[in-house]
Amino acid sequence: MRATLATVIAIAAGFLVLAALLVQPVMSDFLVAILQLAIILAGAALLIGIVKLISSHWMRVRHKEKRSVYSFVVIAAFLITILAGILLGPNSREFDYVVTGLQYPIEASLMSLTAVSLAFACLTLIRRKQRSLFVYLFLLSALFFILVTLGVFDNVGHPLINVITGTIESLPIGGIRGILIGMALGSLITGIRILTGSDRPYTG
Repeated sequence: MRATLATVIAIAAGFLVLAALLVQPVMSDFLVAILQLAIILAGAALLIGIVKLISSHWMRVRHKEKRSVYSFVVIAAFLITILAGILLGPNSREFDYVVTGLQYPIEASLMSLTAVSLAFACLTLIRRKQRSLFVYLFLLSALFFILVTLGVFDNVGHPLINVITGTIESLPIGGIRGILIGMALGSLITGIRILTGSDRPYTG
């Protein structure tokens, strides 16, 4: 009974929002209220997730499980960040400087790990006994992309090289657009499945 009621409420809310979007000038206040309610619910869900995460790490520290020192670091970092955000405020330059000073090195480290993983994958492909043409094409393309990214061909001055490098440098923009289109299609399909009752994530 509870699952059926939750499904009915979710489908009714979805169709109500879609109907409000079709007559947006008339129901603009309703859409603003729905948006504010969604933000509140998202904040509450985020708060519940944070409490669950911290409590699970605290249980590891309390029971002195293996590698519980990492859980202690997570809890300490969380408390320091919360206190700094409360005392300094989210718009503080000092707080923003500290956050970005930690975030950028972590992002650079992750990108470095990705590059090392790709290099290791290339070496693994080379060491295979049966190597196809695609292996060599992958290696050549990876090497060429690295050289273009490093700016080796910037001072060549040849029109054809400039066109090729410009095209390659614009490929990430197309990739980002493709990712956004894929996310939009995935969200659309998920929304349709929820509206039709085929998918029920709220009953889990």
